[in-house]
Amino acid sequence: IDGYNGYQYTNFLGFETAVNKVLDNPQLHAELSRNAKELMEKEFSTQAFADKIEAIYFSEIERYK
Repeated sequence: IDGYNGYQYTNFLGFETAVNKVLDNPQLHAELSRNAKELMEKEFSTQAFADKIEAIYFSEIERYK
């Protein structure tokens, strides 16, 4: 998510600006890293995957009752 856990860019200048911003600010680097880890654990952990698959199964079971 742009500015929350990293930066999006569409050209080299945008990439360069984002990299320099993070390299020049250790607090920003730490914050982006924390946010990225939190999002990864919330959205892409094995538990999150299992929860999503379980929800799909239950939804499909309800459709066929």
